[in-house]
Amino acid sequence: MDIKPFYKYKIPYIILYMVFILFLYKVVFLTELMLLENMPIKKDTIIKTPKVYISYSWSSEDHQKWIIKLAEDLMANGVEVKLDLWDLKEGHDIYDFMESMVKDPEIDRVLVICDKGYFEKAETRKGGVGTETQIITPEIYTKTKQDKFIPILSERAEDGSPYVPTFVKGRLYIDLSSSETSSSEYEKLLRNLFSRPMHVKPELGKPPPHLFDNDATPTKTSKIIRNMRDFSRTNPRILRSLSKEFIQEFIHLLQTYRIKYSKESDISYDKLVLESIDKMLPIRDDFISFVEIYCSNKEELDPSLFEDFFEKLLEFTGPKRNETYTQLDFDNYRFLLWELFLYFVTILLHHKEFSLLAKILNKDFIFKQGHKVDNGRYVIFCYAIKSINDIRGKKLIERKNIVYDETKLVTTDLILYNLAPFNHTKWYPYVYLQNSMIDYDIELFSRLKSKGYCEKIMPLFGVDRIIDLKEMIETYEFEDKSFPFVTIPILKSFIDPREIGTLS
Repeated sequence: MDIKPFYKYKIPYIILYMVFILFLYKVVFLTELMLLENMPIKKDTIIKTPKVYISYSWSSEDHQKWIIKLAEDLMANGVEVKLDLWDLKEGHDIYDFMESMVKDPEIDRVLVICDKGYFEKAETRKGGVGTETQIITPEIYTKTKQDKFIPILSERAEDGSPYVPTFVKGRLYIDLSSSETSSSEYEKLLRNLFSRPMHVKPELGKPPPHLFDNDATPTKTSKIIRNMRDFSRTNPRILRSLSKEFIQEFIHLLQTYRIKYSKESDISYDKLVLESIDKMLPIRDDFISFVEIYCSNKEELDPSLFEDFFEKLLEFTGPKRNETYTQLDFDNYRFLLWELFLYFVTILLHHKEFSLLAKILNKDFIFKQGHKVDNGRYVIFCYAIKSINDIRGKKLIERKNIVYDETKLVTTDLILYNLAPFNHTKWYPYVYLQNSMIDYDIELFSRLKSKGYCEKIMPLFGVDRIIDLKEMIETYEFEDKSFPFVTIPILKSFIDPREIGTLS
């Protein structure tokens, strides 16, 4: 038998068949992929169809049409509705139907439609509504879960008061009586029926460890912060006096953390410093809250209070007049000052408070130490801490705040490092050096292409014209040999100076 003709004619058909099968597989795969991409609900999500019963009064023909429209809308949105007009047939027992709808465990919600007619009949126990009220009332007050009965307001009295009968008066209602709010209120109803609330309760976190320190007691600063939060909502004018009280109490508390090292002590000095730093964690968190309150109520508060605050803190980083000391005696305060300043800048950047930040970065701080008056720009907040200098960055990250996490703190550290030369000072990025293996995108610099954004942050560089900023960045040569084994990202790595302010 000659097999050549077989291969001559069959092989092309086999190849075509295989190509066709592959094509079908591709079509099916792409179709499934498109369905998954456009599916609004996760594939593994099981949606339970809620069942509701509508309890209402036959007040008027228009009201009955309103009820039918509501029922139809709910059905169209995936809610199974039990309605007498649809489910009560000739020969059925009316009262048995009512009672079964109210008590049936498969009915998830009973929607009580409150209009003038329903209100009057429920209050006087007249007609079908009166009978239904007698059935519902014991269910509400004795054995039914709280959310089964939902008052739905369809009408208000002439004075604006709601027609809500006594037996459901204490319950939150859905207000569908006004066309202005009916859309958002209907959305609220649907979210209730499908158990998809707009505001979801967050997961329970862990309490701060310092709360369980046997020596820890609520500080007066924390009490002032609570008062400031309360008054920011009720009487913000009082915030100005409370802010002064907070700073005074903060400074007073700082004095209680003074440490003195004794050679006869069994504990090493670096451990003594670390223990003191940990004890100051509550007041650090109070300061973070204080800055947050300022950013939310800046119209009521004087920004210069931060200038005074940091100058007072600087006095703790050195000796008082006629005091015997060692340079190590102030390391705990130097760490706290550095930490507070990092969080202060991080919070201002987060809230885009560039004006206040520029004022702080360009300020010469003046403070007393011993027999002399000293001064300097913000680099003085970055004092060397002899006892724990090699682990200061690690320590700060270990005790990071929940809201302002590691990435935000490292980004702030890099921003201060890059801004320092333009403010005629030098910032040592200790936090970044502990986390230098991560690539950080500094939005503050990369967004300088925008002219409007550029104009907002120019004061941080100490200039007031875009052309001056361009020239400064183009001509500045960043020669820093302090960290020979680490490459620190500089401003030019985030944006080409020629592109600054080019976008409207």
